[in-house]
Amino acid sequence: MITLRKFRQWSRVIHTTRNIIMAESSFHTTSDNKAEFRDLLQKAKNVVVLTGAGASAESGIPTFRGSGGLWRTFRAQDLATLEAFHRNPSLVWEFYSYRREVVLTKEPNKAHYAIAGFQKKLRDEGRSVTVITQNIDELHQRAGAEDVIELHGECSFPWLQ
Repeated sequence: MITLRKFRQWSRVIHTTRNIIMAESSFHTTSDNKAEFRDLLQKAKNVVVLTGAGASAESGIPTFRGSGGLWRTFRAQDLATLEAFHRNPSLVWEFYSYRREVVLTKEPNKAHYAIAGFQKKLRDEGRSVTVITQNIDELHQRAGAEDVIELHGECSFPWLQ
């Protein structure tokens, strides 16, 4: 089901109130919801696409919390914190080297290409699509998405290669 939530937000940057419509998706949808979503999307001047681990799982990148996820085997506190690095820098470097190597062997999937194509199509129409991802794999960019906002950074640090 696609749930549409409409709310008003005050923008401090432009000092104006604007309407924001947020679509949340779950497994089942109705044709009425789809039609309403299509109508809203067609009218939107600015669209944000937010992705997480699910977008890259199909490419073979392990998730953190899902079935077989990294945090089901390891504790985040042991691998992904500054304290962990101070306790055992070799283990933390090994973990991040492993993640980087996994990412470098994977390719964008249909979702990445669809989002990049959607962004290009709307930009060609003079509209804006901002892609925000929690992923560090850069698969959105490799699929052609531009100006991707990476909430957790990226893993292709030159000094690790």
